[in-house]
Amino acid sequence: MKKHILFITILFGVFVQPISAQISYSKKANALFSEGTYWYQRQQMDKAKDAFKQTLKKEKNYFEAYNGLALISEYYHDYATANVYYKKALVINPKLKVNYYKRARNFHVLQQYSKAEYTLNEFFSRQKHRSKTFEKAKVLEQSIQLAINFETKHFTNKILLSDSVNTLNDEYLPTISIDASELIFTKAYRNSLNEMTEDFFYTQKKDDGTFKEAVFLEGPFNTSLNEGAICMTADGKTIYFTACGRADSYGSCDIYKSDLVNNRWTTPENLGEQINGKSWESQPSISPDGKRLYFVSNRDGGFGNRDIWFSVKDKYGEWSYPSNCGSNVNTTSDEMSPFIHWDNTHFYFASKGHPGIGGYDIFKSEHLTEDKRFTKPINLQFPINTPLDDNGLVIEQNGKSAYYISEQIRDSLLNHDIFSVELMPEFRSDIMHYLFANVIDNTSEKSIDANIEIKRLSDLSTVYKSQTKYGHFFACLDAKEDYAVFIEKNGYLYFSEYLEQPEEESKKWEETFKLKPLEVGSIVLLKNMFFKFDSEELIATSKPEISRISDLLQTNKNIKIAIVGHTDDLGNDAYNIALSKNRANKIKLALENLGISPERITTIGEGENKPLVPNTSEENRAKNRRTELKILDI
Repeated sequence: MKKHILFITILFGVFVQPISAQISYSKKANALFSEGTYWYQRQQMDKAKDAFKQTLKKEKNYFEAYNGLALISEYYHDYATANVYYKKALVINPKLKVNYYKRARNFHVLQQYSKAEYTLNEFFSRQKHRSKTFEKAKVLEQSIQLAINFETKHFTNKILLSDSVNTLNDEYLPTISIDASELIFTKAYRNSLNEMTEDFFYTQKKDDGTFKEAVFLEGPFNTSLNEGAICMTADGKTIYFTACGRADSYGSCDIYKSDLVNNRWTTPENLGEQINGKSWESQPSISPDGKRLYFVSNRDGGFGNRDIWFSVKDKYGEWSYPSNCGSNVNTTSDEMSPFIHWDNTHFYFASKGHPGIGGYDIFKSEHLTEDKRFTKPINLQFPINTPLDDNGLVIEQNGKSAYYISEQIRDSLLNHDIFSVELMPEFRSDIMHYLFANVIDNTSEKSIDANIEIKRLSDLSTVYKSQTKYGHFFACLDAKEDYAVFIEKNGYLYFSEYLEQPEEESKKWEETFKLKPLEVGSIVLLKNMFFKFDSEELIATSKPEISRISDLLQTNKNIKIAIVGHTDDLGNDAYNIALSKNRANKIKLALENLGISPERITTIGEGENKPLVPNTSEENRAKNRRTELKILDI
């Protein structure tokens, strides 16, 4: 009797596992089996398969050969065939407890969860003591139970993007512009020298919602080295990306940035040793205000091998030392592909460590920036998460239309492809609108830099405060709110704009705001001055506008102004003049309460006498019901 132990090499020789038992076979069968083992270890799968089949012709009960054929089938990701071979081995040798576990694992990958559950219970009924396989089986049991629970809640479908985007190569780690008109992703492929490389590719969405043929991303991003994982700021003016092995690199892979200046991308700049180190840094995600950068790193001080970290930009434009996202995000296993939504709160990432269906699952959390905490994550469930790897989720401004990577078996290879999906309500982010504006001089029409403040009118809190860059500014705004926009610059009369919650699901305001010089005769429309209907009573949301007028008068001690009220044409002339005059007086009284001398304020009631547009519709009448500030003396 001879003892034959087959040491099968898994994952290119990284893990070795004995799977044989003590059985007597013919010398010829043993020689064929050893030959099959030899070729398998060298990944010559066709030769290994032939040798194992020849073994079975000599000895039909050579169950190790069936297990060898099963492992070859798994190598080609043919899990159904692998299970046939594992079962044949079990018929011959029912004591092969590990085969029950392997069959359960394969049923799980095939998304045959009931069979996986039944087969795994067969394993537990035979494996009474704890072992490494037992511990793996307990993890698999949890994944199967989650999959069964999630499968019953399946209310959405995922769609594989067409071959204009996906190919037999791997496409992964996508990013989108805020309006979802542009999609950039990483592709791994063989270049003209037949070398594997990673580069960025770019596509645009067509009117019918499909994407154009993806092309090589032009600009200073792709090189002969590897690039992968990219994101862009909400205004589309800055790109952050990962590059590996560059001359100015601090580690193996670093994060770089490039700015769009005069319609040209600047030479990529390494973010420096505050972000990058001797470790591996990758997969950046930038917050919509550009002040928080999330990324993945295997640096020391984390919970596992690869954790998600974030850094905050200070008022001088410098990045803080990175903070770990904590135990609600990171685990003792690996995390990847962080994404902060345009609402600046909802945070998505992939994890192998949190309870999931298998491989990397995608999770949703919230970043509570006031105390840097992240809420407990929730699994995005089936069909987004599967037994294989799922990651790289990014979401449009509407909070529900998403793109992500799902691992698929195509032509016996594991392939990473980009899918689109509409998220179920509990997994969505907030709907966001955005304002892209240019501030110019009213006379020269040249861009000017000014201070911007945007207030949410529901609670009068400031949601955006910054200075324009080259006269431009960009802000993401919650779709459920109304906003007041104020623009100020020395030597100019301040500007006021009211942004009302639009009816569209996703709105973009593209505006040009004209600032008038601070001189006699200049007029500003007080768009954030609100009164109760058909009344002179001011509404509380007028407070920011009144404060702006007070600041103007406090800063410029010699200025005298007129507050001019206007109405539409509904009602008689005398009533409208009185109403407009009384409203102007209410504003004057509010300013007096803030310490402004009444001698500096004149009030005028024009009634319906000076309409901006004809009173031919309700929309036009709303424009004519207004209050203005006019400079009388400086």
